[in-house]
Amino acid sequence: MKIKTARCIIAAVLAIGMAGALPAAPAVFTGMTASAADIQTAPGKYTVNIRLEQFGSDSLSMGNASMKNPATLIVDADGTSRIEIDMQSLKYLGRDGYLGQLRKVTKVISENKYHYPTEIETVDAEVLEEYVGVYDAFNDPDSTAADSNVVGKWYPKKLSIPVENGEDDILVQVYVPVMESIMTGGGTKFARLVIDYSTLERVVEPLEMSAEVSDTSIVFGHSLTVSASAQGGTGDYTYAFYYKKTTDRSWTIKQSFNSNSTVSITPVKAVEYRVCVKAKDSAGTIVKKYFNVTVNPALKNTSEILSDTVRYGDKINIKASAQGGTGGYTFAVLYKKTTDAKWLVKQNYSSNTNISIRPAKAADYQICIKVKDTSGKIARTYYDVKVTK
Repeated sequence: MKIKTARCIIAAVLAIGMAGALPAAPAVFTGMTASAADIQTAPGKYTVNIRLEQFGSDSLSMGNASMKNPATLIVDADGTSRIEIDMQSLKYLGRDGYLGQLRKVTKVISENKYHYPTEIETVDAEVLEEYVGVYDAFNDPDSTAADSNVVGKWYPKKLSIPVENGEDDILVQVYVPVMESIMTGGGTKFARLVIDYSTLERVVEPLEMSAEVSDTSIVFGHSLTVSASAQGGTGDYTYAFYYKKTTDRSWTIKQSFNSNSTVSITPVKAVEYRVCVKAKDSAGTIVKKYFNVTVNPALKNTSEILSDTVRYGDKINIKASAQGGTGGYTFAVLYKKTTDAKWLVKQNYSSNTNISIRPAKAADYQICIKVKDTSGKIARTYYDVKVTK
């Protein structure tokens, strides 16, 4: 957001931040110079030099020493930007101190006759890291000089401030406890965060790719989903996908390099397969990942009964078994007289494979044997059994 307020040329500023004589015609503070406004930074991560200048002049603010150079400018794909700044302690009149807080001024509502802001709207800088465990006279709860604004709090170690694309002169409000300790009100100051875009350098992170397959074990006839996502490198990623039977030498191309990052592969045989995923950035750098996938035969119920005729009082013995599918089989057994509509449950799904049924009458019976694998697929087989007197 541009800030339209007066940028004064202050002739003299006291060490505690009080304004001296001011010129009659101050310049306008817009937050962006004409040259910077033309900058359209591409999405990515950059290093850039910064400095903290006094509100009313181009002289460095005493708080400049608390900010490390270079800072990091991050531009997201949607065009939003932020600058991340590493903070350190500074010396003020021979005393060590830390920045207590930093706010970006988003709007100046009113100002005094010297064009010094008196009413503002701000957004707090996001604290990304803190100096955990670091106490001084101002934030230590046991200190007799504790500052109510920072007591019991850790000082910021890394801050993130939102910026517009090309914004190079940002009005900020800072609070420095060590300066407040010298004079009440002296710790709160306005300053200008200046971003030197002439020092902008892109940070090229190594190209990396995360990829995954929907499953490493599927049943023949089912499809496999393969997806990928690249990070780092020079952007503009494209993806390629290949597969082959493990025993084959040549690969089948599922997709040559393009921006599509997800494909579906349907194996043609129930064997072991190898899948290769590639990502490429605009510089031509390629990274790869491989996966092994087991394609199992379709689930088959191979259960059997030991006899299709038994005498009344004897048992119907069942041997449950299965092939294919994803393994981890469980079995259920149901039975009924052929003339009945309702099935009776002899065994709910269990890993038990030896089941016996003792019929209550001499009659014709139907037996249903179910097998279920770990994917939840079910295969059934039916038998007719005659129970004689």
